Amino acid sequence: MDDFDKFETQLRGDARDVLTKYSDRVLHLERYRPWLIGLGALGALIVALSRLDPTGTPGLVALIAGVILAFVSAALVGAMDFKKIEIGAQFKSTEDAAEQAIKLGREIAADRRKVEDGATALDERRRKRLQAIEQMLQAVEAGLLSSDEAAKKATAATLLRRSITSIRSAVDYKAADVFTVSIFRREGDQMVRIAAEWTDPELARTGGRSWRKGKGFTGAAWHKAEANPDGEVILPDTAQDYILSEYPVPDRDPRREELYRSVASIPILIRHNNEVWGVVTATSNRPGVFDRSGPGLQNVDVVRDIARIAALLAGLNAPAPPGRTRGKPAAAD
Repeated sequence: MDDFDKFETQLRGDARDVLTKYSDRVLHLERYRPWLIGLGALGALIVALSRLDPTGTPGLVALIAGVILAFVSAALVGAMDFKKIEIGAQFKSTEDAAEQAIKLGREIAADRRKVEDGATALDERRRKRLQAIEQMLQAVEAGLLSSDEAAKKATAATLLRRSITSIRSAVDYKAADVFTVSIFRREGDQMVRIAAEWTDPELARTGGRSWRKGKGFTGAAWHKAEANPDGEVILPDTAQDYILSEYPVPDRDPRREELYRSVASIPILIRHNNEVWGVVTATSNRPGVFDRSGPGLQNVDVVRDIARIAALLAGLNAPAPPGRTRGKPAAAD
């Protein structure tokens, strides 16, 4: 029972007490009604008797007295009835105002609880985001320390596998969602998927495809990043009309496209010149999961975290550029 339930219970009890007292007062006043009616009847009788001597002084006095008694009686009875109606109306108005205040208070309290629940959920997602970052960094560290070259190459898949549970929690993943996150590496003129986590078993079995520059969401992020390091692809809803023309997909599969209703493709940039090493692409079949504002913004930030850590891994494993020895600055011209 919340505060408003307690207040309403108290209000009901107080209303019953007031109504009881009001009824007692009315009953007490009603005891005088026969006397007042009798007084009026007496006045009417005196008026009637005054007609026995219509021209004499006693008859006139009796007429006046009878009229006054009848008028006073009627006025008192009318005032009593009016007061009852007035008090009853005031009581009902006060009770209605109190109930309206309780209703409004409950609505405000419900809105406050929604905000508090939303803040709690957001804090939990932030905690999961930090946890995912820690797990990915641990995977990178383990891969770099390994002497096995195959293990180093598999580090991208390992960092996703270790952190995927936290990643899903951080992006507000729902049980009915089809969520994917993939790491692509540039190999020649294509972005090749080197690591992926899927929630749909069929998609996991069939795997994914590679993308050429400018094709699909991944290829579009690659193309944009070469012109602008901040060139990301963030789409809250891919069902918009302009999507097909702006993000062309060769050999489209409409069934699979329904599973990619919201997309975030973030380029993986290395070295001081922001060379495009690869792309991280996350998708969901639920529109609005990824957005540049609102709740979807934190989900985009999670994908950016993956891209930054993948860039760290790629930068540490990449061969040093010409004229530079790893760990030493390039020689001055």
